[in-house]
Amino acid sequence: MFEEKPQVEQEVFATEGEPPFGAVQSVENDYIVVYIENAGVVSIDASHVIKVHDGKVLVDIAGMPEAVRVKILHAHDAEDG
Repeated sequence: MFEEKPQVEQEVFATEGEPPFGAVQSVENDYIVVYIENAGVVSIDASHVIKVHDGKVLVDIAGMPEAVRVKILHAHDAEDG
């Protein structure tokens, strides 16, 4: 369950102050569905949502499945060089 419920279209961040890696597509009782830039759609368990504030969703990627972490960490690779 979420302490504060994310909303559809809110941007999702792995680190405060860094660019978002994606956006919320839907919110379920115990997870959110997120579109990750350049990687597609994934489900993120509510336990990884740290904070929801100012139209932003901050998540903790530690403990997420490796495939999801890799997608998040490489969301902006197409923008580089």
